[in-house]
Amino acid sequence: MIIQDSRMPRASIQMTYSAFGPTVPLKEAQKIEKETADYLLNSRKLSLIVDLDQTAIHATLDSTVGEWIAEDEAWKEKKVMKMKPPERAEEGEDVSDEIASESEMA
Repeated sequence: MIIQDSRMPRASIQMTYSAFGPTVPLKEAQKIEKETADYLLNSRKLSLIVDLDQTAIHATLDSTVGEWIAEDEAWKEKKVMKMKPPERAEEGEDVSDEIASESEMA
């Protein structure tokens, strides 16, 4: 276990999954990182970090994934449209149909 010396600067990176976990001095964190990198290079191993959500989407042949993406994009567009201020009608233009359809969407 590494004990934090109050005179040493703290690491600017999180070394644990828990935000409340122990911290190590910056130099110690850099030393650990270098040792790990050297070990992986010498043993000819690679570290692989995978975003499983994106991997599943890109690796699947299921047609419903495209539908999910389209639904998400449509939902985002609808949300953006709700945030935009309504356009003002020019004088003499009838917008009663547009107002009715907007209230049906809400």
